[in-house]
Amino acid sequence: GETIWEENFGSSQLFTSVIQDSNGGYIVAGFSLGTSDYLWLVKGNSDGSQIWEKKYRCNSYNTGYPHPRHIQEAQVTSDGGYIAVSGKLEQILLIKTDPEGNTVPYND
Repeated sequence: GETIWEENFGSSQLFTSVIQDSNGGYIVAGFSLGTSDYLWLVKGNSDGSQIWEKKYRCNSYNTGYPHPRHIQEAQVTSDGGYIAVSGKLEQILLIKTDPEGNTVPYND
């Protein structure tokens, strides 16, 4: 197909998931390639321009394959925020954000 737009969001991240939200924008999810343990979410609008970029520190205990910083899945939630999951079996990291990428506290 024809390229509609192309955008570079950085050189030291590996992005593993892309989803489109109800406004036609995008969330790109991935992790840092450096020595720090960060998951990344980048919000772009419908033409690919970056709106915000957030990084989330991972716990050091989360080890093994898949890579501890590897987001397997990211989704838009019913409140317009996002949810992303990383890890394996008993070592799961779940991040829930509001529409601006700020983490939302867990309430049980």
